[in-house]
Formats: sequence, C-alpha cells, structure tokens
Amino acid sequence: MRIVIDGTSVGVYGPGGRFSHSRFGEAMDATLHQAAVEQVLVQDGWSLEHFTTERRTHSDDVVDIERRHTPLRLVHPQR
Repeated sequence: MRIVIDGTSVGVYGPGGRFSHSRFGEAMDATLHQAAVEQVLVQDGWSLEHFTTERRTHSDDVVDIERRHTPLRLVHPQR
C-alpha cells in the first residue's frame, strides 16, 4: 500500500489493485486528507514500512524535492 502526496493531490494505491485519487484547492487540505487516511489505516492494523529520519530544525531549510515526493508505504502484518 502506498500514499503519494503531490502538492494539492493525494493518491492512495492498494491494497491490491485499488486506487483512490483526490485533489484539493490547498496543499494543507491535501495534507489533512493524507493524515486522515493514515489514521484510518493505522486503526485497521497497518503500520509504516519505515520511519523517515528527516527532522527540520529551521523553517528556512531547503526541501529535497525527491525526498518530498517519495511515497509513504504502509504494510499490514497479516497481508
């Protein structure tokens, strides 16, 4: 299962061949939707495949574009 956020859109791939795509007027709305999807998945038993090590200490840090677009992968222990 993957969740991909790109600006104002969120794509949810899986499980299996399922796919969902949502567009929003603001990037913050897309981020809030991603968080809501993640919360539902965690409640259903899914967990992050790995944790990110990115920790920002300053608001003016340069964003690594490749890293920002890396999909969030979730795994389910029974699937």
